[in-house]
Amino acid sequence: MRPDAIWAVVPFKGFERSKQRLSPAFSARERSTLAGLMLEDVLDALQRVAELDGIVLVTRDEAAAEIARERQIEVFVERETSDHSQAVLEAAHALAARSVAGILALPADIPGVEPSEIACFVASHRAAGNSVTIAPSLDRRGSHVIQLPPAAAAPLPYGEDSFGADVSSAARLGLSLSVLDMPGLALDIDTPEDCALFLSRACSDTRTRRFLRRRDAARSRRSRHPENLHT
Repeated sequence: MRPDAIWAVVPFKGFERSKQRLSPAFSARERSTLAGLMLEDVLDALQRVAELDGIVLVTRDEAAAEIARERQIEVFVERETSDHSQAVLEAAHALAARSVAGILALPADIPGVEPSEIACFVASHRAAGNSVTIAPSLDRRGSHVIQLPPAAAAPLPYGEDSFGADVSSAARLGLSLSVLDMPGLALDIDTPEDCALFLSRACSDTRTRRFLRRRDAARSRRSRHPENLHT
């Protein structure tokens, strides 16, 4: 393994009760389908990034694990009680034991991510040396994507409402900090409004995009021809 090896770490909690904030507009089946398609889109994007040395999916969900294994992506089984930050930390410990130099933690619900964004992210981090690189959410409250040495993972939270804490923690640890605003890394899909924003953006024709377009088209047809609902 090369001395500056960087692995991507994707935590995924599972399909059961996934994406509850979409429930006003999406059925449970639709939410589960969407979660799976987003996971596939993220893993596919990562596999097209030559700058990455490996990818790990951290999950207890067997269906999600099978999606990863079909792509020859390694699976770490997380502890039942762990949250996203703890799942990333568990993977960081395992990868540190393999002498991996850096981890890139990112969520499974950013289907607009482009391989070029990840490649730029990795290159920026490698150029900065011993550092933390963060891609914040659109509202700059959360750290959607964070890249750091595995040993620094413990004091750094990850995910919703974590951006300010991550910035403070990096300074406290004496690590240089880079913040990269990238459209595909900033938008996660949590609400119906997020879905609309995602569809309004120019990006690759992903599984998620096709699903949401088909769903919107079907709903539009039903609204124009409500009599078909009873035939």
